[in-house]
Amino acid sequence: MIDEKKLLEKLEDMAKESKEESGLKEPALLQKVMDEVRAMAVNEEIRQRIEREDASSMKYRKKPVVIEAFKYDGDLKGSDGQYYVPDWAIKAYEDGTMCYGEVDGQPGELFIKTLEGVHHARVGDYIIKGVKGELYPCKPEIFEQTYEKVEE
Repeated sequence: MIDEKKLLEKLEDMAKESKEESGLKEPALLQKVMDEVRAMAVNEEIRQRIEREDASSMKYRKKPVVIEAFKYDGDLKGSDGQYYVPDWAIKAYEDGTMCYGEVDGQPGELFIKTLEGVHHARVGDYIIKGVKGELYPCKPEIFEQTYEKVEE
């Protein structure tokens, strides 16, 4: 990329030399080139300022997507030994995507293997199946601010 400031300085030096040699004001062509270089420098500065402002003040809205979820109550099965969670959660438990483990020596805590690593799901968290089939826990406050029930 051309350094417009250095180019402008060089052109101004050339114009001074030319004026001294000829005794005339800056030649018209050289003046036109200098004006163009100045305009390029101003345009580049404006472009960079706009890019900085755009990068620092962008706001985004979540796309309206439908996800599946259930509120985790501490178990996946009822006292009768039957699952009461969605089929995708049963499959995730059976294939090891969701599993029980210990936290601080306490057994029976649910963990989910997510795209970002293993996450601990606590009682009251929502277990979400994302748009690409990925699973992850979500705190109830966040879930309730982000999602609303879809009436089918």
